[in-house]
Amino acid sequence: MKRFNSHKTNVLLLKDDVGRPKPNTRKIPQGQDFYFGKAEYRDPEDAGQVTSKWHYSHESKLERQDKDFKRLNKSALGYRATTAHVSIHS
Repeated sequence: MKRFNSHKTNVLLLKDDVGRPKPNTRKIPQGQDFYFGKAEYRDPEDAGQVTSKWHYSHESKLERQDKDFKRLNKSALGYRATTAHVSIHS
């Protein structure tokens, strides 16, 4: 029975020399048609084009309304909320 050298094929057991990369434990495909990693797709709009077309923010077209405390108090009395604790939970 042939003994399998796991210390040469197991990446966790493989020792490396100081200052050198670990030896390869897998077969690397040979040829021009094989690439490692994901293909890089570049955005046609680069950083220079993005910063040259700067759009400033616009204020909201909705007007903020002031709180009507008289109406708020009347509705709270309608719900019989006479303390702050009751008005929060109702």
